[in-house]
Amino acid sequence: MLVGPSNSAKSTIFDPIDEVFDPENVQHKPDLGSNMPLVNITKAHKRFMYLDEFQCVEYAAVPALRPTIPVTTMLKLLGGQYLEVQVSQSFHDGNLDCRWRRGVAITSKAKGLWEPRGPVTLEDIVHLQNRVEQFTAVMQVSKSELKSIVPCKISFC
Repeated sequence: MLVGPSNSAKSTIFDPIDEVFDPENVQHKPDLGSNMPLVNITKAHKRFMYLDEFQCVEYAAVPALRPTIPVTTMLKLLGGQYLEVQVSQSFHDGNLDCRWRRGVAITSKAKGLWEPRGPVTLEDIVHLQNRVEQFTAVMQVSKSELKSIVPCKISFC
C-alpha cells in the first residue's frame, strides 16, 4: 500500500501494472456501494489486483447498512484466506468460494486513512493494518516535473 498526499506520484508508480498484466487481467477498484464488488476475482484470467485511491475503512463502512466490502471479507481477502464471493444468482447456485493469493497494489490518500468510521472499530483497523505493508510517499511532484512517455511493461514505466 502506497499512501501520501495528492500529486505524490502514487498512481504514477503503479499504473504500469495494467501494461504488465493487461487491463482485462487486473482486478480494479470496485465502485463504492457495488452489490457484487468482488465477483471479478472469481474469474481465472484475473492475475493481479490494483486498488487505486482505495480506502479500506471507507469500503468496509459504506453504505452503512450493507458495506461494499465488510471488514471480515476484506481481512480474508488481504490475508489470502478462503472467502465466499457474492455472484449473480441467475447464473450460479449460491456464492463462489474464492481465495486471492496473487499480488495486490493499493494507493490511498493518507489523511483519514485509518480513522474509525461507521461499524469499523479501532480493533478492526489494527487487523486491517496487519494485512498490508504501508509505504508513505512524502514528496509532491509538480506536473511540470513529469515527462509524458508511452507506457512500457518491460521497463515498468
